[in-house]
Amino acid sequence: MFKDTNRNNKGQFIKGYVPKTAFKKGVTFSIEHKKNIGKSKIGNQSAKGYKHSTEAKIKIGNAKKGENNYRWKDGVKRGKHSSPEYRQWRSDVFTRDKWTCQTCGARGIYLEAHHLMSFAHHPELRFILENGVTLCRECHKLTDNYKGKNNAIQRYKRRSDSFI
Repeated sequence: MFKDTNRNNKGQFIKGYVPKTAFKKGVTFSIEHKKNIGKSKIGNQSAKGYKHSTEAKIKIGNAKKGENNYRWKDGVKRGKHSSPEYRQWRSDVFTRDKWTCQTCGARGIYLEAHHLMSFAHHPELRFILENGVTLCRECHKLTDNYKGKNNAIQRYKRRSDSFI
């Protein structure tokens, strides 16, 4: 069962067998030997505790920033929710609608600002107050263009039409 000749059929070591690692246990090195070990680690960058120089830290930091980053899109910011204009528009929509869902009238729950005309397809209307309405999450899911739902339906229709 076990290929190791130093073990019995239960996998236990045979009486009197001393494993090779036993000799390393409890061994104390002399101070001189410890210093020699430390000297051998100098210049070894794979050793634990290696500290990068300030210049190396700057190079490492700049290596993946800006145009070198794998998510770089010619300087175009990703995410509509990060712009100050969007945050202001959202706040203005909530204030105008008195923090109330305009479909079901719910208050005191999580609300979302919904673009009546698509954010992606109508960039000129993105931050126009009249293009927004306050909805709760459940009512927002029922809208025609919730998270590109309308676009997906149109794409599906186009594909199915091509097969007919």
